[in-house]
Amino acid sequence: MNRTIATLVQWSPAAIGGGTAVTCSPTPTGNESDFDVTDYLTSRLGWRHRTQAESVALTLVYSLILLTGVIGNLATCAVIVKNTSMHTATNFYLFSLAVSDTMALVLGKNYKYMYYYYY
Repeated sequence: MNRTIATLVQWSPAAIGGGTAVTCSPTPTGNESDFDVTDYLTSRLGWRHRTQAESVALTLVYSLILLTGVIGNLATCAVIVKNTSMHTATNFYLFSLAVSDTMALVLGKNYKYMYYYYY
């Protein structure tokens, strides 16, 4: 690129107030043919898609978090239910927390993880 990006990018008033609006406009004396919007966005925002290695690593980490969370919460529920000495108000509160955490793991997190593969 012959010109710097600073000469091609003009910030709008919305961007000054905290927004992210950017307009790319040519300078009056320059030739825009050497300016590539894709290269500019990639340099500022990063690559849009993950590599296969990153996807595999994320899948393993998220699967480990899901599996550990579900097993740990179910074990907590089983211990509280089976031991009658643990039937106290505090332990019933912990039981309800374990149930809600399990529901959040199973129902909520899967959609977040699927986002990485479809978008």
